[in-house]
Amino acid sequence: NGSNSGTINIPTTVDGIFEGNETINGQIANLTGAPAGVTIGTANATGIIDDADDSGITVDLSANTAVEGNDIIFTATMSTVNNTGADIVVDINDL
Repeated sequence: NGSNSGTINIPTTVDGIFEGNETINGQIANLTGAPAGVTIGTANATGIIDDADDSGITVDLSANTAVEGNDIIFTATMSTVNNTGADIVVDINDL
């Protein structure tokens, strides 16, 4: 009523499952109630739901020693299986 825009709220739910970010696609079409002579087209929109769930993944590193000139080898062990399909990256600069 007297406005040329509106808001559509789509609720999301924290489900406790770490699945990474999700994409939602929406379309508005075939609206009714427009004044005579006004044409309402089709509109498409995409939104991203940032996953708020904790992965529950911790990485334990066991350190070894090495003689100068040889590599130090760390063994990384995750506390759970990665079911996300995404790579898990351990940055040694953060250790």
